[in-house]
Amino acid sequence: TYAGLLFLPNGNLQCYFLHIAQGDQTVDSLKNAICMSISEDGGNTWSEPEPIVGKGRECWKNQGGKGNIYRSPWPMFLKDGHILVVFARRRLPMGIGGVISADDGKTWSEEFVIRDDANCDDLGYPVGCQIEDGYIFIAYYYTLPDGNNFGGTRHIASTVFKIFS
Repeated sequence: TYAGLLFLPNGNLQCYFLHIAQGDQTVDSLKNAICMSISEDGGNTWSEPEPIVGKGRECWKNQGGKGNIYRSPWPMFLKDGHILVVFARRRLPMGIGGVISADDGKTWSEEFVIRDDANCDDLGYPVGCQIEDGYIFIAYYYTLPDGNNFGGTRHIASTVFKIFS
């Protein structure tokens, strides 16, 4: 679910999606991971899915809670040829994260935190683009504590950041 397509300069299509396992929320290989499949023939056939994220232990502090970890991956092809995938994290600490690939998706960085201050798991669906100065703009819906019911008011938030190689 949450499929997103990326068309690469070499003509390949990549599809990024979440592989949800019903009844079990652990992340293990493909199970509950953000995955990628590749088509080299215009979408007629696709490779077997490969996970591009781990268990989030390498950067997310104070882990805990219930529910699936990942949601709504959004891929971007950056001006320097890297692929960036941003996503929502719906387990403590909740927020927005990312991974990056320098080799057209063959290998991926460790997860990195873009933001981790959400107070409930109702967040996600990032979209974004790279702006002229090399900075990356992403927008997403987010919840912060403001005294309103259900964890706070949902709103559209954004982050601007730069990836340094």
